[in-house]
Amino acid sequence: MVYLTRRQRQVLDFIRRFQERRGYSPSLGEIAAHLGLSAVSTVHEHLSNLQAKGLLRRGWNRSRAIEPVAAGDAFAEDGSAGAPYAGDSDRSGASAPAVSSSSSAEGAALEIPLAGLVAAGSPIEALEVSESVSLPPGFAGRGDAFALRVRGMSMTGDGIIDGDIIVVEKRQRVENGALAVVLVDGTEATVKRFYQRGAVVILRPSNPEMEEIALPAARVEVRGVVVGLLRRYGRV
Repeated sequence: MVYLTRRQRQVLDFIRRFQERRGYSPSLGEIAAHLGLSAVSTVHEHLSNLQAKGLLRRGWNRSRAIEPVAAGDAFAEDGSAGAPYAGDSDRSGASAPAVSSSSSAEGAALEIPLAGLVAAGSPIEALEVSESVSLPPGFAGRGDAFALRVRGMSMTGDGIIDGDIIVVEKRQRVENGALAVVLVDGTEATVKRFYQRGAVVILRPSNPEMEEIALPAARVEVRGVVVGLLRRYGRV
């Protein structure tokens, strides 16, 4: 049994109805407008809570990749929901596919999705691309992985420059100081050194000419940790 707040139930019901009518997911702005909320960060917090309860699945790099998943019955915590909510059946293709390094044959090259762009600077809107990259065996870390192309020069102290491709192992939590890929407000992606101090997250560049970014923790969602770097020399 999963219990929801009244607002979480409203968010979940709106997403389901929106998908049934239009065939795709609502954006954070559309959810905020429907609920009369002034900040998409509040929507992002509700979505994160629903995801933690197993009722939503979100693609890391797409604003319209919110999918309800089957997670048993759910009732509002205040008892206002009435009949139990049965989640939609699981739908494939809700997020960019991630390929586990353990699933490839030993000694064989590993194909992982090049999921889009990530900022090494100010966060940028996450954009999906349909490409893949080949990696040597064991290069992708121990879990599911994806790749991102870097835009910006804020992480030069870590040897990451504009145009590089970083390999990211999917994680929802990282230790302080980790080189992490995060989403800000559910739509903007960046790679930074991650530090959390209570309710505040610090996103710290390694380029001394760049300033760190301090945000409420509710606005920041960890998507993975950088485990590899690909660079083509002599690129034009």
